[in-house]
Amino acid sequence: MALKRGHSSQTQVPDLPKLSGDTLLQVFTHRSLRRVDQPKSFDNERLSVLGEKVLDLFITEALFAQRPMLTISEITTQKNQFFSPDILVWLVDRYGLLNHLRCHPDNFSSLNAPAPDEASSLLYAYVGGIFVDHDDDGILRQVVQSWKGLLSPQTPPLKKVKLEPDAYADALVLPNPLAPAQPTLPFLSSFNQAASQRGVTLDYPANFVGGQWSVQCVVNGIIKALGTTKKIAQEMAARHAYYAMGWA
Repeated sequence: MALKRGHSSQTQVPDLPKLSGDTLLQVFTHRSLRRVDQPKSFDNERLSVLGEKVLDLFITEALFAQRPMLTISEITTQKNQFFSPDILVWLVDRYGLLNHLRCHPDNFSSLNAPAPDEASSLLYAYVGGIFVDHDDDGILRQVVQSWKGLLSPQTPPLKKVKLEPDAYADALVLPNPLAPAQPTLPFLSSFNQAASQRGVTLDYPANFVGGQWSVQCVVNGIIKALGTTKKIAQEMAARHAYYAMGWA
């Protein structure tokens, strides 16, 4: 399992939920503004601690619910990958969180290109703010579920071979969910039909990064799966998404 490489402005993530005025101010107040005579002053450190724990819980929950089921080892590996700077710092940059951070002038230079831990703490603070303001409506779980899509699916690397019939069969790691005995039977049209019947919207944004195609399967604006190699990318993404949606 590897991280999805080449995240760009084209990668789809949901907008962050809006926060109340007081919570928003706290999220974007750096600890450098804390007054020595007021150790309980208004900064984001407490929210950051809360948000880190909540995010750990929700990403673990999302991986636990994934289908096909992941082993304990796979859950641990994917969770560790999710909490790596490759994803967390990218999310901070993607949402432009540092642009809103208030800090002491002495910290301007260090926060202009922050260390991964500093950037991650800001993301955790915003997650903590979402939990405080929206803990009862499931919105944070939806956001985390979409962020989980930034991880590559748990499949072996696809072989770079000419897609003759046998090679096509080798590349299709997952069986056809509707016809397991016929793994090479195309599934994409059936998946599109199933999505239409359930009233969900589908999109297959594609990128060519590092000499390899990647195609996301985006369901109702949330990334559900990733396929690689242009001719079978949508097919693979559809199969992964079908399982991820729990339709199998």
